[in-house]
Amino acid sequence: MELYYMHPMLTECTATVLFCEKTENGYAVALDQSIIFPEGGGQLSDKGFIDDAEIFFAKTIDGRTMHFCSTPFEVGSQIKLRLDIASRLDHTAQHTGEHILSGLASKLFNAKNIGFHMAVDYCTVDFDLFLNDSQLSELQVSANRAVRANLPITTELVNGTEAASRQLRKMADKLSSSTEDIRIVYIDGGNIDSCTCCGTHFARTGEVGAIFITDSQKYKGGTRIWFACGDRAIRHAISQQTELTSLARRFSTSRDELPNAVQKVQTELSSCKLELKIKSRLISELLGERLLSSAANVNSIDYIVKLLDYLAPVDLKMLSDFLIKNAVHPLIALLFCTTKSGTDYRMVCSSGIKLSMRELCDAVNIALNGKGGGNSLFAQGKTAKQVNNDDILMLENYVRTALIG
Repeated sequence: MELYYMHPMLTECTATVLFCEKTENGYAVALDQSIIFPEGGGQLSDKGFIDDAEIFFAKTIDGRTMHFCSTPFEVGSQIKLRLDIASRLDHTAQHTGEHILSGLASKLFNAKNIGFHMAVDYCTVDFDLFLNDSQLSELQVSANRAVRANLPITTELVNGTEAASRQLRKMADKLSSSTEDIRIVYIDGGNIDSCTCCGTHFARTGEVGAIFITDSQKYKGGTRIWFACGDRAIRHAISQQTELTSLARRFSTSRDELPNAVQKVQTELSSCKLELKIKSRLISELLGERLLSSAANVNSIDYIVKLLDYLAPVDLKMLSDFLIKNAVHPLIALLFCTTKSGTDYRMVCSSGIKLSMRELCDAVNIALNGKGGGNSLFAQGKTAKQVNNDDILMLENYVRTALIG
C-alpha cells in the first residue's frame, strides 16, 4: 500500500515484512505498506529507517517497493517504518517546483519539457526551445507569482483511455494503453499545469516557498535550466549574496554598483592589453634587430640560440615571427624564456633548411626533460627545469654541429 500518496506527510507507520533477500546493495525488503517513496519520475528516493536500520534507497521492482538496507528482517515480522521528513520535503519542493516551471514554460512560450533530473544538490529541466534571458526572467517571476497565490494541487486516478482523452501538458505514450490506473497531477485545475506523474507533490503551491532559476545554457537546440526550490533556493540566494558582497568589497563598491565597477576594470584592462601589445611589438622589433645583427653563421646559415628570461612565453612567438620575416640569410632561431614553473622554448627556421625543427625539438626535449613538438619549420615545448647559460651553450654547440653536419 502506497501511504506516501494517501498520507504524504505521514512520518511513521508499522508494517509487515513480505519479502527479504540479500543483494549487492545490502538487503532488499518489501513491506505490506510503506511511507517511503521509491525513486521514479525524475525524483530521488526517500530516506528513512526500518526499525534502527537505515534505508539507503527505495526502488520499485516488479511492482513492489523494495527498501534497501544493511539489516535482514524476518518475513512476517512487524517493523516500524520512519521517514526522513526533511529529505521528503526537499524532494517534494523540487518536484512541485518543476511542475510549475514546466507548466508555465508550456503556456507562456509553448516550450516542451523533454528532460528532468533531480540530484542531491541541484535540479535541471530541458526544454525543446531556446529561451532567452528575458523569457527566463518572465518564467521565474510567473512561477513565484503562482507560488505566492497558494494554488491547489490535486491528483486524479484514471485509466489509460480516459487519460488519453484529457488535455494534458505531458503524458508518456505507453500510458495510453495501460490497464492500470494512471495518476494525473493538476495545479490550479490545470491552469498552471496538468500531467501524468508518479512523484510526490504538496497540497498547495505556497508550500514550495520560492523558485529560483540559478543558471541556463543552450542544450540540444533548446534550453537547459538549473533551478532550486524551497530551502535550496534560500541557500543558493544566501550563497550568491555572500559571493557578490565579497566581490563588491574587492572592488571597493556596493553590490548595486558592482556591474559598473567590473565594466570599468574591463575597459581599463582592454586598454592596458592594447598598450602592452604595442610595446611588446616594439620590443620584439628592437630585440629582433639586435639578435639578427649578432647571429652566428655556419655554412651560410645564421643561427641564434638565446635565453631571454626577461620575456614572457607569449612574446616568443612575436619575436620568432619577426626574426624569420626579417632575416637576410637563411636562419634558425632557438629561443628560451624562464617562468616560475620552468622554461618555455620555441624554435623556427627559414624554408629550405634541412634541419627539421621537429627533430631539433625532440633533441631539446631529451636534453631538458621537456615536452613539445611541431613540424619542419616550427616547434615549441616546455620543461620544468630552469634553463641556465650552460644549457644554452650546450644547445648552441648542438645546433652548430648539426649545421656543419
